[in-house]
Amino acid sequence: MPTYCSKRLVSLFFAIVFLPLLWQWAVNYFAPPSYLLPSPLQVLQTLISDRNQILMQSVSTFLEWIIGLLLSILIGFVTALILFLSAAIRNILEPVLILSQSVPYLVFAPLLLLWLGLGILPKIVLVTLSCAFPIALVLEKGLTAAKNEYELLVTMLKLPWHSALLHVYLPAAAPDFFAGLRISVSYAFVSCVFAEFMGSESGLGVYLTRAQSSYRADKVIAASILIVIITLASVSIVDFIKNKVVFWSQKLR
Repeated sequence: MPTYCSKRLVSLFFAIVFLPLLWQWAVNYFAPPSYLLPSPLQVLQTLISDRNQILMQSVSTFLEWIIGLLLSILIGFVTALILFLSAAIRNILEPVLILSQSVPYLVFAPLLLLWLGLGILPKIVLVTLSCAFPIALVLEKGLTAAKNEYELLVTMLKLPWHSALLHVYLPAAAPDFFAGLRISVSYAFVSCVFAEFMGSESGLGVYLTRAQSSYRADKVIAASILIVIITLASVSIVDFIKNKVVFWSQKLR
């Protein structure tokens, strides 16, 4: 655990201190036009001066993100249970779900925008498509592994299937669920912004589009940094919740 924390601190130091210094050195040494590569100070000033506009545009993106993630967790959880409890359905659906992971769902963004309009709905659908099935596949594998490991114990204790599922298999598969959730949240917010970038009435993607069209690299970089921070923060939140919920895995590790 201390080693893990030390690595996180080193990474944090690298991101906060070293990268901006290297960036500032590159700006001073190569002296590119500010519309191509602004300095870190210019980007920071843009974040401060545009904070109200960025916050206003971020509201719809956050809403799309949260609703899409909640739906993904629900759909992924239910799908994993169906695959786990029914071998016939698993044999039919699992290859399709695995194959679907080889196709980036972002390619469907133009179609979703065409079918569902420029509102919030196509972004929610895109996030759900991107995140639900990774959660389902990872959780189903965890449940199957738990069943293979504890089925003899469940049989000896004569537990009903619902008790075994609730008290044995699901707790054992909890680390796998959080692993799938971690994968999903790492690109859920980016999926929202990308869909907005292609067409939307509001959101960070709209802010990025306007900044790009006006050749404001400082605004583009400022919004990109915010997206990275939110993505890293969401992954850290999932890790924190996992450490609290699946506390026994931390003790074993």
